[in-house]
Amino acid sequence: MSGRRAAIPLAFWGLLLALTGTGLILWRGWDLVAIVLLPAAALTTFAIAAISLRAQDRGERRLPEGSASMPLLAFGITLAAVGAAVGTWAVVMGAWFALVAAVLLLAEVRA
Repeated sequence: MSGRRAAIPLAFWGLLLALTGTGLILWRGWDLVAIVLLPAAALTTFAIAAISLRAQDRGERRLPEGSASMPLLAFGITLAAVGAAVGTWAVVMGAWFALVAAVLLLAEVRA
């Protein structure tokens, strides 16, 4: 999903973040997370949705819309972060997964 088609789910996600932030303020009270972080996340998501409205589709692409390299990168980063609690082996495995995913992403971009 790219360009203008991505704006609708992004705007919906920003709306969910704004509603979550409002609910957090109502039920939990005023604290740093409710006041700063959730509204900032919602506004950033709305800004990205507005930017994607201006994006133009590049037309025909040789690459598929989906790729396994991004979930692999997310898994690698998560495993490396969990490695702080689990042990060095998880950090090394997470870094290895992230490195493989970065190489795959670079190959996809250059194709």
